[in-house]
Amino acid sequence: MAKNNTTKLTGAATMVREEDLDELEDLLREVKSRVNKAHGDGRTFMMAQYVRIVGMLSPEVTRLRKRLEREDLASFRKTHKTLKLEQAQAEEDGA
Repeated sequence: MAKNNTTKLTGAATMVREEDLDELEDLLREVKSRVNKAHGDGRTFMMAQYVRIVGMLSPEVTRLRKRLEREDLASFRKTHKTLKLEQAQAEEDGA
């Protein structure tokens, strides 16, 4: 019986930056414009290929955008918690 490969790829998944999302959004816009151009030129095969690419990129852009927004919110909450703890500590020291 074959042994399943259970290696986790968590390192690569954590390296997403705003610039990466921006580039992916630019690529999505470019491919969408190519869909429209292929439609206008009557190039059915290329339009179908571009539509497949849009179908792959669009959910990925959405997923990454939501992820970065969640990370921002988590960061805000963490800094807010730290600030509250610092203020409580300062009040205890001053009292």
